[in-house]
Amino acid sequence: MKSQLPDNGYVEPGTCFALAKAAFSQRQCFLLTGPPGIGKTRLALELARRSSTEGGCRHESFAEFLDLRLKDVHDVDGLLSRVAGALRYRLPPTLSRAAASRKLVQLLLGPATVLLDHVEQIEGIEPLLDEWASAGVCLVVTSQRALKTKLAQIELTRLALVDPGSGRWGEAATLLRTRSEELARVKLGELDREDAHALAAALDGHPLAIELFAPKLGVLTPREALHRLARRDVATNLEHNLALSIRTAYDLLDERARACLQAASLFRGGFVIDALTHLLEDENAAIDGLSQLRERSMLFAERAPSGYRFDLLASIQRFAERELESDTARYQELARRHAEATLRLAVADGDAQSPAETSNLQIAFERTHSRQPELGAQLCLALTHPKRGLSYAQANTLLTLTLESLGDEPSMSAELYLRRGTARRFLGDLRAAHADLTRAHALASSRDQASTVAEALAGLGNVAAGTSQWQLGRSYIEQALVVHPAARFQALGKVMVANTFCNEDNHDAAEPLMREAITDAERIARRPHQSRGSPRPGRALG
Repeated sequence: MKSQLPDNGYVEPGTCFALAKAAFSQRQCFLLTGPPGIGKTRLALELARRSSTEGGCRHESFAEFLDLRLKDVHDVDGLLSRVAGALRYRLPPTLSRAAASRKLVQLLLGPATVLLDHVEQIEGIEPLLDEWASAGVCLVVTSQRALKTKLAQIELTRLALVDPGSGRWGEAATLLRTRSEELARVKLGELDREDAHALAAALDGHPLAIELFAPKLGVLTPREALHRLARRDVATNLEHNLALSIRTAYDLLDERARACLQAASLFRGGFVIDALTHLLEDENAAIDGLSQLRERSMLFAERAPSGYRFDLLASIQRFAERELESDTARYQELARRHAEATLRLAVADGDAQSPAETSNLQIAFERTHSRQPELGAQLCLALTHPKRGLSYAQANTLLTLTLESLGDEPSMSAELYLRRGTARRFLGDLRAAHADLTRAHALASSRDQASTVAEALAGLGNVAAGTSQWQLGRSYIEQALVVHPAARFQALGKVMVANTFCNEDNHDAAEPLMREAITDAERIARRPHQSRGSPRPGRALG
């Protein structure tokens, strides 16, 4: 490691840094392992930052550095969806996992470097990593545990602890010194060096523990802090000291910042300030709380075109959520507000369907679908929107859970049966699809929900066509066209009817319908504002 500090004052063990830097510069795939908070993510991002600035110019490779935080992803399907979302590519729900993986490899090949951060909880991740690496995708992977993969593995350990009598500042003490000046506005000099080394050693040279403890040095000298640690009979176990550091950093926060941290712990995949404000019901509390958390290295922020997106380190998120859970009533109230805020963002998202909010929708659904069935149903409909990119199997599971909790009474039931019937049709379970679509048609008819009635009829037509019952399918679709006059529905419906004629080799009947559909589509394209009442794509029609 070079003698001078990186621009951000953060130091890494020299050997690990040199190995990782060499691998990164040569575009080799590698895996960074180590305990929580040891600096795996920081190291990867620091390498990317350096590659962008070396020689005084921005490198093209860094411009395509894909940063994916995966602590809320638990299976390979979720990983594939996250990667596709980051690439702004919609994976067709009918694609198999293997086909989806191959498609993403094609999109990732080239100058891009992909950071897969926090993969330790993803079951079956190893074969996918080996497959992508063998195909030529440049991967940087972080994990709290070693993985059975062919990727080169670099283990990050604690920062170096040198003998205070050597006259040098070791890596751990240097980090404590740097962060004390940044966070506590205190400069540690040579008179503090021995106590600073002892304090860093008591924290096991753990970067996150040191960063969280540094603000205390604004009110305590290193010797006073060390004595207080000793009186609390602190073990030298790294995990224990990390937990202690998080606790002491938490105790330093004022009441407003603690409430902010607890509320922020409910989010997954990050959050925007408007969503947090909805939970706290006080914009000033959100701004002040986030400012404190960022000053104390308990939160990080990423700049997006629309503003900052915030997230917590996994260890801090777990701690804060446990604190919140100790107050059951408040936890349930904030969980409800989180679900409402997430749903509002999903609805406002419209056609964009940002993948960043999918994780929040998933965790909100898990918390509410059994306790608050109607709110859970709204979340389910947002989560299973085709543009979210969930597979039909995932959608089928979520919709089934929702219908079991909800029953048939609420007005959303017809839409839920329609959505599940469509998913089951694409999964090839035509008998179950027919039952769901029939149920959706009956419920929507009883409630005068014309668009849902029409889409259920169109879905039944597609089910019939799936068993080569072309005349029956055509009958259903023609009924749907009578019910739903929206221009886009009419254009798609005419194509579907024409297809039934084509499958009967009746091309004379099919051709005029196809021409009408083309004319309708061109008219819609010229006046897109007139098609807003049409159904969302990918449901019964498709």
